[in-house]
Amino acid sequence: MLSFLGFSPYVKIGHTTRGMIRVGEHEGIASVHMYVLYDAWMSPPSELTEKKPAKAAAARWENAARREVESQRASFRMRDECFPGLDFTDTVRTALKHAHLARIPGL
Repeated sequence: MLSFLGFSPYVKIGHTTRGMIRVGEHEGIASVHMYVLYDAWMSPPSELTEKKPAKAAAARWENAARREVESQRASFRMRDECFPGLDFTDTVRTALKHAHLARIPGL
């Protein structure tokens, strides 16, 4: 989860297997549009070791978190993963309620 500040601050909810590389890519794209990465949160890796089940579990988690964020805040998506005007800490808390879907140890 990434929080960007700019003209219309937004939170980006997504999953990746490329961690910090992907964060850097998002930072570069955002800077072109005059946004700056303000905060970030990444979960530990899933306990699932096979790639397909782990990716499917991460997608279930991500989709559940997105649906709840949209229903709670009557928020809309700027793009598929981007939600303007969300509080970053509240969004992380919302996502953590669904962490069991991705089988993340300790969450």
